[in-house]
Amino acid sequence: MRFRVFVPGGLASCHDLAVLCRAVPGWLGISDRQEWTSEVPDSLWPLARTALAETRLPWALAGIPAWNVVSSAPALGLTPTTPWLTEDSFREALAGFAPSPRLRVGVADPVQGLVPRWCHDLNFTAAESPERWRLSVRLAGALHPWPVLWGTEELARAAFLLEDELVALENRDPDFLEEALARRFPGSRPLDRQRPEPPNPRLPVHEGLHRLGDGTYSLGLWRPDGRFPSDLLADIAALCRATGIGFVGLTPWQSMLVKGIAEKDRTQWEQLLSRYGVNTRHAAQEGGWRPCEGADRKVQRRVVRRLVQKDVRTFGLTFSLHGGSTSVAIERQGLGWLIRRAEVPCAEALALGPAVKAWPWNLGRRVEAVCRSFANEAPALPLPAASDSLLPRCPDCSSVYDERWGDPLGGVAPGTPFHGLPESWTCPVCEASGQRFQISLKE
Repeated sequence: MRFRVFVPGGLASCHDLAVLCRAVPGWLGISDRQEWTSEVPDSLWPLARTALAETRLPWALAGIPAWNVVSSAPALGLTPTTPWLTEDSFREALAGFAPSPRLRVGVADPVQGLVPRWCHDLNFTAAESPERWRLSVRLAGALHPWPVLWGTEELARAAFLLEDELVALENRDPDFLEEALARRFPGSRPLDRQRPEPPNPRLPVHEGLHRLGDGTYSLGLWRPDGRFPSDLLADIAALCRATGIGFVGLTPWQSMLVKGIAEKDRTQWEQLLSRYGVNTRHAAQEGGWRPCEGADRKVQRRVVRRLVQKDVRTFGLTFSLHGGSTSVAIERQGLGWLIRRAEVPCAEALALGPAVKAWPWNLGRRVEAVCRSFANEAPALPLPAASDSLLPRCPDCSSVYDERWGDPLGGVAPGTPFHGLPESWTCPVCEASGQRFQISLKE
């Protein structure tokens, strides 16, 4: 019996984790929507249902059209963060999502790079104003930004209203939906303009033990097969509770994060990892895959095996399977910006069917060629001369403006000098006024 346990926002209680481990003796997995997943024999299903009732978390059998709300709360403290966002902000935003929505909903910080954004049906991203959120709705494969800001307490109501319009009435007209929201939320704050939000920043390194700015440590765990032994998770939950850690974070990369590990407790965590032989240094070729619904892991492993054997550099690259595993999408990022995206089609698979044995053996070779071409196309950054050794830096988020890159999403072409920017230009990360930028030494 396969089932999913919804973990709102990816913040999993250590108490609930311990209860699940007692009822599920084999393994627990993490889905791309920050859910616990597992499979138990029919004979153990009554025990598992009792444990699910004790956690009071919503759950569903595999195949039921209900979705966990994804959030970037697990990334707090690990990546750059919108200043006003806290764990309490996420909890307040997630509190109203019950029952679980039928649409895929994401609540994320646009600055962080751990949790993918703008890939859901309803995409809420934090605005620069405290407790305000932007909304982008995916209609017919395209994102439609809504020209209003939503309060933290309004997110769930707005999501369920849109769900009624999109699912029950199947209305896909953006103008109609905008009018419906305006009637239901007459006090919504209008936007003078809808600025394009920054694309995905470079992915952070979160696997293993890492020291954070407050002196504590974070621990990131990832498994190639996506399955964590229940015994390991039970000991993690017990050690968390013994050291004052109440929650662990689940990420859409099917990894788990433990934050707030004190220096005095680090040895206990290292001993636990050693006792179970946990590897926390997987190759980027393995960990850089975006989980996609319906993707075939055997195809992924075939590509990974080729990249590892040939020692292909994949720094800054992410991979994903699309179209029922009929193509591999590869994206290259740099300086926080999406530089290029390529897709490696497998035309043979369309004719031969989904059987993995029918996949062409040169699929890995094609992906390798694209990865190497991306590496060769990486722009060579010239050494700064005396005249360009200074860069304007944002006083709020420390982002710099480099005229070699410009601000493509802000309408500024590469090569535009800082003094040539329009007065309305703002920081692409935190939207501070460009007139507040200060000159600092280039890093």
